Amino acid sequence: MILITSCIASIYLLLIGSFYRGLQKSTDFVVAKKSFYNSYSILIALRNEESNLKVLFKSLEKINYPKNKYEIIFINDHSEDSSFQLLEKFKQENLDTQIQLLNNESLGKKSAVTTGVKYANFNWILTTDADCTVPSNWIQAYDTVLQKKSYKYISGPVALISESSFLNQFQNIEFLSLQGSTIGSFSIGIPFMCNGANSCFHRSVFIINNGYQGNENIASGDDVFLLEKIISEDANKVTFINSRDAIVYTQQETSWNNLINQKIRWAAKATSYKNKTGIFVGTVIFVSNFLLLILLIFNWKLALLFFLAKLVIDLVFIQKTSQFFKKKISLLPYLLSSILYPIFSVWVFILSQFTTFEWKGRTLKR
Repeated sequence: MILITSCIASIYLLLIGSFYRGLQKSTDFVVAKKSFYNSYSILIALRNEESNLKVLFKSLEKINYPKNKYEIIFINDHSEDSSFQLLEKFKQENLDTQIQLLNNESLGKKSAVTTGVKYANFNWILTTDADCTVPSNWIQAYDTVLQKKSYKYISGPVALISESSFLNQFQNIEFLSLQGSTIGSFSIGIPFMCNGANSCFHRSVFIINNGYQGNENIASGDDVFLLEKIISEDANKVTFINSRDAIVYTQQETSWNNLINQKIRWAAKATSYKNKTGIFVGTVIFVSNFLLLILLIFNWKLALLFFLAKLVIDLVFIQKTSQFFKKKISLLPYLLSSILYPIFSVWVFILSQFTTFEWKGRTLKR
């Protein structure tokens, strides 16, 4: 047991250490404030988002980019609330902005994004979600990157809107670890993860790779599966936009039940990954957390030693990530989250393999 624990701990240390090295290599860049070259179509797929749209609208109205060089495309995925009425009102109040209101031609976010790409007037596609807020220099940040080098896909930073409850701090800590892994993996040349709440790709790449064909029946993964296809074609054509001017903020889940449903939805796509790096990272993380639970049963002293080592490794890594996002990590919530997370993550993975889950009023299968 000691040998197995030592091997897994070493692999975990090397993995997190490599991502940490990637974070160190990443440097923030300066956005070209008055240089507008490319044109963009912003795609926002939504379903039952009436409570979030007003905040999103305010951020969209503050976008600092020539009105004739971008458009906003909302794709309504069969909302059952007043979302579409709010969209119509927003369009009427912003006649100086190019806005399209579309209805999803099928069901689900992948279909909604595909519909948006089909009707987009510009070649560069930006994606975000209806429960997000975008920064005023969001488009300029991407345009600065694209003026330096011709990429096919750019992943952007995403942060949770901070709250004080333990549920919110638990989510924030986990999300920072995901973002740190994303930034670090891109920086060392083995990207495996991204977030559809903040991404940019060329329309031709989406069409050439047949969009989400091959995984369209999987409930989530509109971001990761597209990234996988592009990487398999040319890994040098993807990058991460390492700029605070590009940070998109998204809402947190408001209950543990909603959070579990979200994580089940995310975990359910894991068995369909083709990227070897993603499979390896997911396996190491799961095995590390599962091992902690096993050790608690058979060797609590070794479990404590492994837990403390992992606690320190993760804290150093998350603190480094938090510097980029300018977030503060409190030690007590971090300690409690570290105790809870192995149980939470293993339980979510088990549920994701055997149960259905609810999302936006729909019951979905894995």
